[in-house]
This record gives sequence, structure tokens and C-alpha cells, in this order.
Amino acid sequence: MAQETKNSVLIIGGGLLGLSIAYEFSRNNFKVLVLSKNRNESAGFVAAGMLATHAEGLEDELLKFGQESQNLIPKWIQSIEQDSNIKCGLKKCGIVVPFKNKEDLEEFPTYKYGKYLNHKDLQTEINGMNSIWKHGLLFEQDGQIDNRRKLMRALERACSLNGVEFQEGSEVEDLTFEKKQNYRCNSFMCHWGNKKN
Repeated sequence: MAQETKNSVLIIGGGLLGLSIAYEFSRNNFKVLVLSKNRNESAGFVAAGMLATHAEGLEDELLKFGQESQNLIPKWIQSIEQDSNIKCGLKKCGIVVPFKNKEDLEEFPTYKYGKYLNHKDLQTEINGMNSIWKHGLLFEQDGQIDNRRKLMRALERACSLNGVEFQEGSEVEDLTFEKKQNYRCNSFMCHWGNKKN
């Protein structure tokens, strides 16, 4: 992307994060090029899609960041769905965390945000749950999104419709930054550290 204008962005990686960044830049009138080795092999197609700020037991600033992020997701998803005309499968369905004993449950970092489930409630919530799990917390504010089939495809389509260009089959191995206003790539390094020219 040598000699590009200041409103040009090069994104390396066409997975969930790369597409999300490309989408946001393209919506703000940037010219965007995404270099991707193989988008169909990105982690976004195999990740479970849990929105589990509370079920993961996050603490302190990370919990606060997760809560703020999770609150932004519905509006962001709505925007992607409108631009792509593809439903992303956002579900505010809650996530259950099981515990073998009440002491572990009460020591869980986000305990106060969950709804207590006794053994019977836990069995009702998750049919067939192993009987070793005696207690649970239901985090109703958590949920999931269908990353594999819907969100990734919706992001790809929204990006394309917003003018994002994709260069598939690109393997970037290194970036070299020169002391100029524009950056360019002129040598490569493998992800495990071996340098190639």
C-alpha cells in the first residue's frame, strides 16, 4: 500500500478481529485492504461465540471492561445485520457455571452477579447434567453469538458492501518500518521468528 492517502488502512488478518476492524474503518470512509492467508481457517469460524464476561469469572478492571464491551455488542451487531442483511444469531440466553460445592460457588469472582441454582434447578436448566455438580450460577446477562456461520459471514458481506478489498492467500511474515510518513513492507519474518528476505 505504498503511496496511499492518510485515509487508507492495511489490516493483516481476516479473522473476527481483522474483519471487525475493517468494518469499523470502512464505515468511517477509510479505504481498507485486508490481507488474509485463509479466512475460512480463522479462529472466528471455530470459536464458541460465548459472551461470558460474568461466567468467565473476570475481576476488577477486566470485569468492568468486559461489562462495558458486552453492553455495546447488541448495537454493534444490529449495525452489522443492517449493513449485511444477515442475522448474526445474537442470543441473550444466559450461561450456567456448575459447582461441586457451595464454597467454590461463593468464592467465584462474579458470584454476586449470578442467580443461584440448587441441584434440582441445575438439572432443570441443563438436562442430563452429571450428578457431581450440586450447585450452579446462572448469569442471565451473558449469552452467545453464532460466530462460525453467521457473524463471520455477516462481517465479510458488510465489509465488501462498504468497499473493503480482500487479498486472500497473502502470508505476511514480517513488517519493516522505515523512518518515513508512509510505512511499507520490504522483508518478511515467519511467525516463529525465522527471518526471510
